[in-house]
Amino acid sequence: MAKIFNQLVVKHPFKKWINFDSLKSWENSLHVFFRTCQQFCFLPTVWDTKSDSLEFTKNKVQLAVCASILGLNAVCTVGAVVQMCTVSYEKLGTDATAKFLLDSLSRVYGLLVMTLTAWKIRDTVTFFNLVYHLHKRLKHTRLEGTQMNDGLSILTIFVVITHIFPFFQFFEHLQDRHGPRFLLAKLIPGFIYDSWIGIFAFAFLEMVTSAIGMFATFYGIMQIILFCLTTRYWLTDIVRPPRKYEYRKIDLTLYKILAVLNCIENQIYAPDAWPLLNTILCFFHITCNIAIVKSFKELHQFPQRMFLVIVTITLTNIEKACFKSPAEIYDLSQCFKRMYECHANRLNRAIGRSLRSLRIQVGSVYFIKMSTFKTFMASIVDNTITILITFF
Repeated sequence: MAKIFNQLVVKHPFKKWINFDSLKSWENSLHVFFRTCQQFCFLPTVWDTKSDSLEFTKNKVQLAVCASILGLNAVCTVGAVVQMCTVSYEKLGTDATAKFLLDSLSRVYGLLVMTLTAWKIRDTVTFFNLVYHLHKRLKHTRLEGTQMNDGLSILTIFVVITHIFPFFQFFEHLQDRHGPRFLLAKLIPGFIYDSWIGIFAFAFLEMVTSAIGMFATFYGIMQIILFCLTTRYWLTDIVRPPRKYEYRKIDLTLYKILAVLNCIENQIYAPDAWPLLNTILCFFHITCNIAIVKSFKELHQFPQRMFLVIVTITLTNIEKACFKSPAEIYDLSQCFKRMYECHANRLNRAIGRSLRSLRIQVGSVYFIKMSTFKTFMASIVDNTITILITFF
């Protein structure tokens, strides 16, 4: 998927009018993402071009706007919850009920993600800089002059989707602006809500609230993907056939650095971010699967069906990066540990016994292994079939 996207970026037919050169590398894509967040105050962060790093903003205006946007999203979420508790589901059809619950629960999840992001923004900024600069330095020192496929080009696709998706919410509001999902349709007088200024203003408000949730969600997922894919890549690089002793010393130092980053990641994300990510990905993947199955009954909804297919493929790639990569990290670290434990040198065997496998914790309950990834994907299939049989 990433290779196809890169070819489209290089050979797209609108080269004369649209410059996509900034999206050729994942580093430039992240720069675009953080500049958008800074300009529209989606996140209280600033990208420093001199140090090539992310910083917490000191601009009081940006902080005030970010706090106001978070408050606006909280109000919209409370309104969605009120609608969920008061709406008459008997009058709604099956499709309208599913769409209404999906929109309301999406707002609740979005508010949780934004609150968590705001609560740990300073820690996540520091962690991002550590992982980003370590990967950048290792690319220049260990792989200078050679091409590498670290798998991070998938971030470019996610950046593009994050920028495009809020516009779908704009047109969705125009199409169903009097539906039960929008509480303002009942609170605002009709001559204001249905005026041409009100139509555009409230659709724009819906687009902004959707963009806030999308950018905050991607900010958290991006950091997890960046850490998992870079750690997996460098573990793969050091777990190789026997090398010279001086290279083994460097590999051991790199392993210890990755172990320290693993501890920091577990401290920041394990208590609440990983369980929330697990729930969100499972919920949206099941919802997209059900929507795809239902949409095939109506041939005239081909654009919506293709959009759902694209979203499902994107979710699958996110799950692969967020769950399969941590499982591979654990397996590779076990392999590196065994390499030292089985060494002929007594000192190396002692070092191998002292090493700890790298583990991505999900709360304090379990860490991600390959069986965890398989169980997660199987639960998505089982829940999709169960819901289809029960309600449809």
